[in-house]
Amino acid sequence: MKQRKATMRDIAEKCGVSKATVSYAFSAPHKITRETYEMVMKAARELDYLPDPTARNFSLGRHYVIGFLLPQHLSVNLSNPHMQGIIKGVGTVCEENGYSLNIIPPLRSSLSEAVKSAMVDGFITIGIPIDLGIQDVLRQRHMPIVVIDGEEDPELTSVNVNNRAAARLQIGRALEKGHRSFIFVYFGQNIYSDRPAKINSTTREKFIGYSQALSEYGLDFASMPKIECETTFESGVRCADRIIDEGLLSSTCVIVLADIVAMGMIQRLRERGVRVPQDISVIGFDGIESDLGLAETLTTVRHSAVDKGSIAAKLLFDLIGSDKHDSTTCYIDYSFTEGLTLAEV
Repeated sequence: MKQRKATMRDIAEKCGVSKATVSYAFSAPHKITRETYEMVMKAARELDYLPDPTARNFSLGRHYVIGFLLPQHLSVNLSNPHMQGIIKGVGTVCEENGYSLNIIPPLRSSLSEAVKSAMVDGFITIGIPIDLGIQDVLRQRHMPIVVIDGEEDPELTSVNVNNRAAARLQIGRALEKGHRSFIFVYFGQNIYSDRPAKINSTTREKFIGYSQALSEYGLDFASMPKIECETTFESGVRCADRIIDEGLLSSTCVIVLADIVAMGMIQRLRERGVRVPQDISVIGFDGIESDLGLAETLTTVRHSAVDKGSIAAKLLFDLIGSDKHDSTTCYIDYSFTEGLTLAEV
């Protein structure tokens, strides 16, 4: 027969003290004498008692967990070294503050459901539009949030690259080298968004930057080919097949919004006999560190994913436990790295 689980009441009766005294022994031992504390701990060991962490955290008003909301399927996000770097940055700061990190995909395909149900003290998101439904839940739960690579909002704290300016830098060097015909590989809205927009806010800002840079050379961004994809190596492979099979090799340069996609594309192009950069140049965005090859030779806009994650986490910890939820936007540094995948034309 299964033995009944011991409770605080059992310990109190065994020691001849109140239940509140037993609770203090586990949550605030400074409120009772050393002798009482040792007596309660001895009784707990004898009764094989272990406090319920959920109940304890509820009484303290803290879970000591940060929630990291993902914009897409777990398998898609965690296959991207850039995302891995962001999670590393967030996780390191969590450890420094004695917190755990809970990676949260949408619950039943709903971000608001995930926000409602998560037992956390605050959220970090990446690439997710914070719509009114999510804002209402956050307000009701008095829950702080920091947004990475999201839509800038005066009411939200966010960490971003200046995507418009970075996009101008990304395409600017190719224009200086004589390129005039481009293919753009971009990401659509995250799959759980209820918004009608076909592209996310980061992509939209980059598109504006590309259009501005091209217009200075008398070129029309709207008329150039665009391919939507996911942020995976395999998606880059599929994009390369489309470029070849749809006869798009008349373009001289591919502008890609993530290095992991660019790397899959380059590998597949070369497998099918297309030389990079002699036949077509490729420029990425992220500056990832990866064991998949090509990362060190890729032409890209480089910024630190680890810094992006750690800055976001530090901002969140500043908000946790604070009555003031003043919003701020933090922009991280970026630079252009010219590797071996960009040729002069």
